[in-house]
Amino acid sequence: VDSGSVVNTLVEKELLAEAGRLDVPGKPIAYATTPHFLRCFGLRTLDDLPPLPMLAEGVQDIFMNEVFRVYTSPDVLGMELGGSLKNVIALAAGMADGLGYGDNTKAALITRGITEMSRLAIKMGAKAETLSGLTGIGDLIVTCESRHSRNRKAGMLIGQGYTMKQAMDEVKMVVEGVYSAKAAIALAKKYGVDMPIIEEVNCVLFEDKPAKEAVRELMMRDRRAEHSALEWEA
Repeated sequence: VDSGSVVNTLVEKELLAEAGRLDVPGKPIAYATTPHFLRCFGLRTLDDLPPLPMLAEGVQDIFMNEVFRVYTSPDVLGMELGGSLKNVIALAAGMADGLGYGDNTKAALITRGITEMSRLAIKMGAKAETLSGLTGIGDLIVTCESRHSRNRKAGMLIGQGYTMKQAMDEVKMVVEGVYSAKAAIALAKKYGVDMPIIEEVNCVLFEDKPAKEAVRELMMRDRRAEHSALEWEA
């Protein structure tokens, strides 16, 4: 599945087909999500076909070997969202690199990025465990850090002063995060989810906001607790 188109597809399903996500008629489909070397397979199908765990394990057995480890998961929605939203956060991580920020800043950005991704995915019905696994944190880390990441490279160029179009032309490959960014904000508005990093990425991409100004806006947001559910001891 092309992760660059998944969130856009989800927006179409959510905003234009309120009846819910479409079922795939006939045969089951295996979805592969990946932090490059590790892959996780999920399945969805109709009720009259064999049990999904058995089908997923069959696909798992086909691909497993000494250099390729595969895990299964029933949470297809979580895998779709994780594999798409991480591209937007990777753009932001690349912008931080392009602006010359250090490791601590990038670590904070990635951490808060997975928080935003999880917030939306869980609100849409995905499972928290998926976002804390390979298709969430795993895929996010490698996409934000790898020198092979198209989204990180495009973000880095934008941080250095390139426009979005100039950066995409320089990368010479599809930069999925650019397409997922607008769709992610549309879903965030629909579900009433706060996504400040992704919102600022949209401003940089589509409103010509300087990346440095976007960072300042994020840093100067109202103060808050990291985990509002945690209580202070008396």
